Amino acid sequence: MVKNSIALILLGMVASMAHADDNWPRFRGADATGVASDNEGLPTTWTNTDNVAWVADVSGWGWACPIVWEDKVFLTTVVSDEENLKLGKGLYLGEGVRDPAKGIHHWMVYCFDLNTGKELWKHEAHTGQPTVLRHPKSTYAAETPTTDGERVYALFGDLGLYCCDMDGQPLWSQMIAPKRTIQDYGALQPVTDCLRRLSLYGLRPVLPERRRPHLRRQGRSGIRNR
Repeated sequence: MVKNSIALILLGMVASMAHADDNWPRFRGADATGVASDNEGLPTTWTNTDNVAWVADVSGWGWACPIVWEDKVFLTTVVSDEENLKLGKGLYLGEGVRDPAKGIHHWMVYCFDLNTGKELWKHEAHTGQPTVLRHPKSTYAAETPTTDGERVYALFGDLGLYCCDMDGQPLWSQMIAPKRTIQDYGALQPVTDCLRRLSLYGLRPVLPERRRPHLRRQGRSGIRNR
């Protein structure tokens, strides 16, 4: 298994996540502004060691942001058994990658302790060979997961939606046929609301208590079929 590592670095801001109101449950935070509540304990400067609470190495590649609920940090990644095209620096001017990555891949969801960085659990949502190409500067774990405090919802755009409880036990999954966006590549973020619904891809999965979702198309999504 190729062990490319993601360094999950938590800055010295554990104190600011001490209350439920300060959870970071989705991409760019609870209200999608990307701004956390002000806290005098937040650092204004840091290095690889200063004002860093802990660092965790995570195998694989992923552009997904970590999310936080109370004392747990969740993150997704995809690990390949074989070496593939490495992510490169600099300006991208090519036509992209026209073939899916080779070899068996593992689509993973991780949970870490917010205070110590200890790995609490990991869940392998899917194992297989990719059937969808990816941008040479992107990954198969580009979508940030989300949580409502009871469940964790991880969207992998080339596969579907996976749901597990806060302890990593799988509850359900919903395969979603890959879609090509107008610009060929793209990633969307799942969003929960107070009515226990989850919106993504211009589809609205309605989530009754402890039941699998029923998908309904809603509005224009800017996505077209291959």
